[in-house]
Formats: sequence, structure tokens, C-alpha cells
Amino acid sequence: MIEPNAQKTQFDATEKQLIFRCWSTYTAFYLGRVNISPAFPLIALALGLTLGEVGWLGTVFFWSYGIGQLVLGQLGNVIRPRWLVLAGLCTIAATNLLFASQNHIQPLLLLWAINGFAQAAGWGPLLRILRATFSAGQNRKLATPFAMSFQIGTAISWMLSLLLISVGTDWRALFWLPGLVLTLVSLAWWFSGIDAKPMNEPSSSSKIHWREVGLEIQTWWPLLLSAAVSGFVYLGLLLWLPTLLSENVPLPENWLRFQTALLPLMGIPGMWIAGQLLAKGRNPLQASALLQMALIFAFLCSTIWGGWVSLVAMLVAVFTASGLASLTLSAFPLLLARSGRVSSAGGMLTAVWSIAGGTSGTLIGRLADLDQWESVFAIWTICMMIAFIFVCWVEKQGRFTK
Repeated sequence: MIEPNAQKTQFDATEKQLIFRCWSTYTAFYLGRVNISPAFPLIALALGLTLGEVGWLGTVFFWSYGIGQLVLGQLGNVIRPRWLVLAGLCTIAATNLLFASQNHIQPLLLLWAINGFAQAAGWGPLLRILRATFSAGQNRKLATPFAMSFQIGTAISWMLSLLLISVGTDWRALFWLPGLVLTLVSLAWWFSGIDAKPMNEPSSSSKIHWREVGLEIQTWWPLLLSAAVSGFVYLGLLLWLPTLLSENVPLPENWLRFQTALLPLMGIPGMWIAGQLLAKGRNPLQASALLQMALIFAFLCSTIWGGWVSLVAMLVAVFTASGLASLTLSAFPLLLARSGRVSSAGGMLTAVWSIAGGTSGTLIGRLADLDQWESVFAIWTICMMIAFIFVCWVEKQGRFTK
């Protein structure tokens, strides 16, 4: 196990290899997660459902994911991350394989809810490995680059799904193929030997301290509320972006698929900008406020105009929303949480982010059925204004000043 040097800011070859293995493992989680987005219209057509009905798949997933973050985020402080990540990968692989064999919405909802809970076994435990292994200076550098796994994983998943759709495969292939790949990733993770023992962090112990949890909520509640409304926006964008573009942007079908698959990669520059803001001395709250203002502007443009303006605005939205996600879910717990509480802080933030975001599955699906995308953009604008107010208030209070 690599021991952190408090003054160290650079990474040697062994450390870079460990980071890449953790990063690529979490990227693989997304293969069996966001593959549902391109499949929405196909499942609706095959099973005779509306977009609002298949949108429940996104809702139950993120609600279950949020509950999983609350439970597994706490357990991630006291259980070895190697086991939690392995259990998550194996369950995700199994649920995707079983999902591909179903013909009715009820078992699909159950399996995707199980998948959502299992997905929570990745983020918190992997953050704990990074916090326990690297110094504060190294973690500051890692905070946003590590979160780029969101975007790379989404892009790879969508590229694979849209490629399968373009060659005329049944919707089931979008799930059984990721299931097989994740089975192989599970084996690779186990043989990597990557882990972090609970005693590596001074405030960790063999059991959950519920008083600590209560104090954590008391301290973090404004940022938890900000994360909730931000999650509603980001996850709604992630779930419905392929459908939104297909119904609003005047591009040929093949070009639209290609562009949709690559669009998540636009989030990488946003995450890089977020990282640069941190590197230049901005704290995570200040950096978040700047990105929130840019996101509000993008949604206002989409509310007022459509067509090509919506496409440009969506590029800006993906760019800024991804940077905001990396700050909220990665930089906040890594840089603001107390030692020994990074997994639980990350778990709580991701939980409220996901539970609130899950409601976007059905709500936006119903508005999409009515072709009311302007209403969607207006709702997202209001949400980001609320998040901006809470972040600015916390920054002014200085409650996370060390």
C-alpha cells in the first residue's frame, strides 16, 4: 500500500498506475449505467410504452442509487473498498444480463433499481482509496481529472449503444454486451489488489458513528440542497439528451447519432476548467458559483430560442454542468470533508444528487411526450438559480474555511 507524503504534490509511476486502474474501473461502471438513455425510445417501441412510462426506469435507478450512496457511503468508511467495488461490479454485470432477457416493464424496473443500488458501490469507496493513498496536494490535483470518468464512461457507453443501434441490433444488445464486459472488469479489479484499510484514516473505526453522521448533515445541509437541485439538472440532461437532440436539432439521423455519442466528451474541457480554477487558488465553492452562472445563461438561451441555438446552448450546458458535477461530487468531499469522512460525505452528496435527479426521469419524459422542451429549460434555469444562491451563502458564511 502506498503511504501518503503530506508535502508531496507529484505522482510517481506506481501512483499513476494505481490512479489509472481506479479511474478505468469507475469508467467501466458507466457501461452498465447510462446505456439506458439511448435505449429509451427502443424499449418504448418494443414494449408499447410511452416515453413517460420508460422514464420511470431512470427514476427508480437514481432513487435506488441515492439510497445506495447513503448506505454504502457510510459502509465505505469501515469496509475495505476492494470488496465493495467488486460486489458492485458483479451485481451490475448480472442485472444488465438479466435486463436483456425481459419482456415486461415490471421486472425491468426491479432490475434497474438493483443496478442503481449496486452502482453506489463505486464512487465513495474509490474516493476513500484516493484520500487514504495520496496527500492533500495530490488529491487537489486529482479531484476533477478523476471525475472525468463520468464523461469518458458516458461517451464510450453511448458510442457503443448507438453503434449497435445503427447496425440494426435489438435493444437487448445494449445490455447484454455491457454485462459481459463488466464481468471481465470484475475479474481485472479483483486481481489488481487495490485496496485501502479503514485504519489508514485516523477517525475511521470498525463501526458507523451516527452522531458523526448527524453533525455531518448539520454542517453540509446547504451544499446538500444545492447538490439536489444540481443533480436534478445534470441527470435530467444525461438521461434525455439523446432524445432532446433528436427532436430539436435539424441534423440527418446518422450525423445526429455520431454527434450525440461524442457530446459527453464536451464535458471534459468543463472539468479541466474546474480543475484550473482550483489550481489557481479558487476554492470549490467559488469555482462552482462561476460554472452555475454559465449554466444559467445556457439554459436561458435554450428557453428563448430553439434549433441550432439549442445545439450550441446544449454544448455549453454539457461543458459547464460536467465541470459543476466534478466539483460537487469529487472536489467537495475530497477537499472539504474531514479526514476519515470522505466516503460518507461523498455518499451523502451523491445520494441527494441522485434522488433529486431521479425525479427528472418521469417529469421530463412527460414533458417530452407533450413536446414542451421550453418548459424543461425553464425549470432547469430556476434550479440552477437556487443552487447558485445556496453556494454563495455557504461561501459567505465561511463554514468550510480551514
